[in-house]
Amino acid sequence: MPWKEFGRWLRRLQQLGFRDLRMRVHVTCLYVQALHLFPRRAREAWAMLEDTERRVLRLRRENPLREEHTEAIAHAKKVARVPSPPR
Repeated sequence: MPWKEFGRWLRRLQQLGFRDLRMRVHVTCLYVQALHLFPRRAREAWAMLEDTERRVLRLRRENPLREEHTEAIAHAKKVARVPSPPR
C-alpha cells in the first residue's frame, strides 16, 4: 500500500481520535511493521509507538489488556524492518 493511501487513513484516524487504546495499538503496530514501504516516516512511526507504549503502561497491572498490548508492541519492535532512528 503506498503512503498516499496509508497516510490518508492514518491522518484521518489521528484527526478524529482513536476509538480506544486497542485501535491505537493496532494501527501503531501496523505502521511500524509497514515502515519498509515508506522508511522516511520512521521517526514519526517510532515516536507514535513510544507514545502508545506509554499509554499502555499506564493501565493497571492486573488489566489483561496491558499484557496483550505490551506483547503486540514487543512483536512490532521485533519484526520491524526499519530500525528506530537515533534521537
